[in-house]
Amino acid sequence: MNPPNIEILPTKDGSVTLYLPSMDETYHSRHGAVCESMYVYLLRGVVDWYLDRREVSGLGVSGLRVFEMGFGTGLNAWLLSEFAERMGLLVGYCGIEKFPLGKEIRDTVDFGFEDICGHWKRVNGSLMDGLFDDNRFFKEHWQRLFDQDYIVLDGGSADVGLMDLKKLNEGEDCGNSMFYKFEGDVLRDLERVMPLGIDVVFWDAFAPKKQPELWSVELFDRVFQRMGVGGVLVTYTANSQVRRNLVAVGFRVERVAGPPGKKHMLRAWK
Repeated sequence: MNPPNIEILPTKDGSVTLYLPSMDETYHSRHGAVCESMYVYLLRGVVDWYLDRREVSGLGVSGLRVFEMGFGTGLNAWLLSEFAERMGLLVGYCGIEKFPLGKEIRDTVDFGFEDICGHWKRVNGSLMDGLFDDNRFFKEHWQRLFDQDYIVLDGGSADVGLMDLKKLNEGEDCGNSMFYKFEGDVLRDLERVMPLGIDVVFWDAFAPKKQPELWSVELFDRVFQRMGVGGVLVTYTANSQVRRNLVAVGFRVERVAGPPGKKHMLRAWK
């Protein structure tokens, strides 16, 4: 079920975002929902991690493990899945959402799938230009991921049984990527839904002023402990206290150029 009074708003890149009047918060940037997700989470997170791993190892990259705080509309997860398919990568993805959106929302949200290639070229700096050239099935792919059922966590201590992504972690060819969506509270359930050795973290909680408990030293330390060496956490904010909190737990933090409409964002390496 959707949060009460949720509204759909246009953004400057032609896609839309969701607005929660009760929090005075949007799910994506009003400067461009798709462009923000592409730039912050795909380009500065997944793509830069992929290129870094390839350079460090001198070998190809066969897969990656991703954790997302805040599944939301599924836009970040969908972009990850499209990238992985085109690059021939296996993905182990776990996302947690405290307030899942109802499936009826997918019929009223338009991310401008016919112009995804144009969005990408606006933010990618000519990197992997042809990544989103074929848009025939983009909407269907996003809808399928959005419609995937959540695994509901009940607050108990028993292991869910899906957390280790064993085949991917051990380098086995499991034949397909794995996307797990959990309904739960990250403060309570993090260790149950975040596998060890995560490569990329999408930190997409609402703003630090609205949800300070999701940007704390304590929570970031728990995230840090479950990431692999060389892993990266990316987030849309450049908040100075968030930066200090990330540094405090051991991350090497960069304040890099932000997506359209934002001067900076944060990227943190383990």
